Amino acid sequence: MLKTANVIMACLIYILQPSSGHAASVLRLNCPERAMMTVTRFNYGLTTLEWAERHFQVAAGVKRNKTAEGSPFRAISFRNGDDLVYLPEKHLHIFFYANRDKPVVCEDIDTFTTHAIKLPRYH
Repeated sequence: MLKTANVIMACLIYILQPSSGHAASVLRLNCPERAMMTVTRFNYGLTTLEWAERHFQVAAGVKRNKTAEGSPFRAISFRNGDDLVYLPEKHLHIFFYANRDKPVVCEDIDTFTTHAIKLPRYH
C-alpha cells in the first residue's frame, strides 16, 4: 500500500515542476521581392506570416514528407496560396509565392521563442 508521505511527495514534485511558458517560435527571413518576412509558429498548430505593412496570412498545420531522393521536408500552406518549404538537412527555407512560376530561396535572419504571459484579470 502507498504511504501517505510518498503520495504527498509525488504530488509536490508534479506541482513544483517549472513550466516552460513557451508560446511560439519566431523565424525572420529575408526573401526576394518581399524583404523581411516573419513566420510565427504557435504551439497549438497555427502559423502566421507577415511582411511589410498590412500583409498578414495564416496557415494551420505542417505537412511532413520526403523528396524523391528521400530527404525530409516540411511544408506550410498559407491562405493566400503561398507555400513555405523547409529542408532541415540543408537548413534551407524556400518560398513558393502564389501565382509565381519559380520558387525563391530565403536567407535566415534570426530565430527566437516568445514566452506566454499572464494577463491581469479585471473585475
